[in-house]
Amino acid sequence: MLTFLKILGIIAVVVFLALVLGLRWLLRKLRGVVEENLPVPCRIHPEPEPNPQWVHATDIRGFADQFRALGFEEIGAFSIPEMGGLQFLGFVHTGERFFGCVYDHRKLDPTFDVICTRPDDSSVSGTNTTLGESLDQRPGREAIRIKNASVAEIFEAVRAHPGSAGERTPVSAEAFLPYFRKAHADYMNWRLKKGGASREEIQRQAAQEGQEVTDEIIEETYQCMREQHLEQLKEGCLAQFLDERRLSAADWERQQAVTLAIPESLNREEVVETIDNAMTLDDEQRHQLEQLETSFGQTGLDVIAQIVNRNVGSLQLTKLGEVNEPVRAWILRIPEGFDDAANSGTGKRLQP
Repeated sequence: MLTFLKILGIIAVVVFLALVLGLRWLLRKLRGVVEENLPVPCRIHPEPEPNPQWVHATDIRGFADQFRALGFEEIGAFSIPEMGGLQFLGFVHTGERFFGCVYDHRKLDPTFDVICTRPDDSSVSGTNTTLGESLDQRPGREAIRIKNASVAEIFEAVRAHPGSAGERTPVSAEAFLPYFRKAHADYMNWRLKKGGASREEIQRQAAQEGQEVTDEIIEETYQCMREQHLEQLKEGCLAQFLDERRLSAADWERQQAVTLAIPESLNREEVVETIDNAMTLDDEQRHQLEQLETSFGQTGLDVIAQIVNRNVGSLQLTKLGEVNEPVRAWILRIPEGFDDAANSGTGKRLQP
């Protein structure tokens, strides 16, 4: 299910914590972790960490020694700014064509991954934790979880798996971070595309924790997660637009405040709310948007097309482009002045 980026560990932990956010027993138990780590970032940008301050230094050194004993080359230490407190060591086995990673976080026991990919983009990964096993598995991604296993045990289990037989994708130290970033982006796109947490995942997570929960609690959790999912979906569409346009960090910083995404899965009310949050509409503008006629089967793209093509509310929104991942969405530019109005709380467009 989970790709190379600790989706079989740290990322899986963050996802499953989000999954059970509405389950009161878990929220009380892990409130500190939940509040600190949500939401899961749609994109990550690992950075070299020349002087890592390991929380579990003895364990990290032990896992690193195990990797090296198996012929893995240590690439270096890294940190992920978007996931405060997460540091990791990267490894590569060019002969066997495997990546390896050891993760360290102040809230969790250290864990590791071993993974190989194939030219058809399928992969097999192994880890020494069972965290995340209640989540849906991404097609083509086989995961082996053996709690408290050694690096050698996981390495052998992954090598023996039928999915790792035959040709494997070549690996190198230079390919490590690009693969790491892409694996996370692909996983998040898939999870957003499928609609976020399902009721079945919520039920499985509760059962895994040995908790009996009512249908009402599951539904309450699902609805809470649905709201979070829609916000993250919009962020994911914007992140995909940034990936495809290859904008520099400086260019994106200038555009971000005046750019919004409308995914096809939004209904009319959600489209209006998205625009209002970005532009702070006045009463008349909001009224005009809420009076739009919609019919069964219309998507958020149908709604935003009406608004843009007819300039409903004199919003003067400009379509910058479309993305197809994680779902189809329009990317729009807010006219100059509206972003200032939103920040000032006036609810009216400021003159440039």
